[in-house]
Amino acid sequence: MAKEEGKLGSVISLLDLDARDRLRIFLRSPWFNRSLPVRALADHYLQQIADPNAAVSEQELFQVLFPDEEFEAFKLKNLRAALQRKLDDFLVQESLARDIGGQQRLLLAELNVLNESQHFHKYYQRASDRINAAPLVEEQRQLALFGISEEREEAEIRLHDRSQGEADTSAYFHAWQFFQLQTLKFLVRQANVGAMTGPSVDTSRAESILPMIDDGEQAMPALQLYRSLLDVFRSPLDPAPFEKLRRRMLQYGATVSAPDASDVYTGAINHCIRRINGGAADFAPIMFSMYREMHEMDILQSNGRLRAPQFKNMIALALRFQAFEWAQMIIDSYGHRLDQDPHGNAAAFNQGMLYFSQGNYAGAERCFHQVLQAFEDVFLGLDARSYLLRIYYEEENWTGLESLAESFKMYLKRNKRIPKAHRDSYLYTARFFGKLAKASAWSQKRLIALRAEVEHATFGTISKVWLLQKLDARIKKT
Repeated sequence: MAKEEGKLGSVISLLDLDARDRLRIFLRSPWFNRSLPVRALADHYLQQIADPNAAVSEQELFQVLFPDEEFEAFKLKNLRAALQRKLDDFLVQESLARDIGGQQRLLLAELNVLNESQHFHKYYQRASDRINAAPLVEEQRQLALFGISEEREEAEIRLHDRSQGEADTSAYFHAWQFFQLQTLKFLVRQANVGAMTGPSVDTSRAESILPMIDDGEQAMPALQLYRSLLDVFRSPLDPAPFEKLRRRMLQYGATVSAPDASDVYTGAINHCIRRINGGAADFAPIMFSMYREMHEMDILQSNGRLRAPQFKNMIALALRFQAFEWAQMIIDSYGHRLDQDPHGNAAAFNQGMLYFSQGNYAGAERCFHQVLQAFEDVFLGLDARSYLLRIYYEEENWTGLESLAESFKMYLKRNKRIPKAHRDSYLYTARFFGKLAKASAWSQKRLIALRAEVEHATFGTISKVWLLQKLDARIKKT
């Protein structure tokens, strides 16, 4: 019974208990090692360190590693060499893990779980939490680049006797991809904020970095997705980058980690909103498709909650394309999980919109009255009143319509929390609905004059379109 000696045994025995655990995880990850014999040999070394009496003969060890095969000393020697190379990779990774100040970033020892949350769910979640808690800043990026560049020189020396495939799965290779991915996330999140808060997106900081970042089909899927999204922000009016992003989203969206998929989809939807607001209505069905894909991948929620504005966007798009069953399913699935909706008003409002679109005016009226009983979001209250005006019109409740229009105008004039631009828009809405309540006996000439007045007024697009449609229908009848 010979105890394993040599460099392998000596180096592994120097690792503390935590490092040995990380080595086990490293070798069990299909990201870094797919050789079962290499894993089994490492387990043998680790067991022998814990229990020196576990040593076995060369022949017995060979039978454990290669059952039903004749003993070959040369094959065992090659397996030890393969484990030595994996140990080298692990030690590179361990040194890189200490590179970024105070380990504020994701430890490179956790690289093996990137895009592998199905293998190490809890481990990956801790890594994701750490990313969100300590976003990458420029100083850390420079430190990471410096540290990885130094390790690259050392790693290339060790790679000379490896196959290309083995080199491409080395710790350095994944560390370099990790750096690229984190840099892209940093740039994309900056651009994403800019896309929603300003008229243009400044991506100048990306210009010096992008030449270093792989964009080929061999790059890791998450890297391809973030790179494509950044290209969309850099050239928002060029259709080619967005088409490429959509192809990659459909190909890889369901394979990357949930936080990465959510980042990319959120960025793509923000781009669609920006284009729709600029008049490109053809982005609406694409945006709706992306919301459906996010639901199928279960990435709509964050920490078990869904943002109410996003929920409203989804329902509005579903109603626009008359996907009523899907809208009801979304309300049933997420209506009780909305962020900052303690009274259930956002859920009730969206249910009311669905009922209204289906012609269930009694059900819609109940929902909007529920919202008005106790609402914290002033705009939710304003929109609920706007819908009630339409319901009274559809039900030909002229007295209720005129009364609500007058009380709506008084509410708008007295409430100082409403910004002036919004107040003026809703005042136009209330004013025109008040006139519509009296128009049942009007002549065609007066109706045409009212239609022209509505068409030239500046107020909420949805209410304006609805009023014009109703006036057109009434003009036809007179």
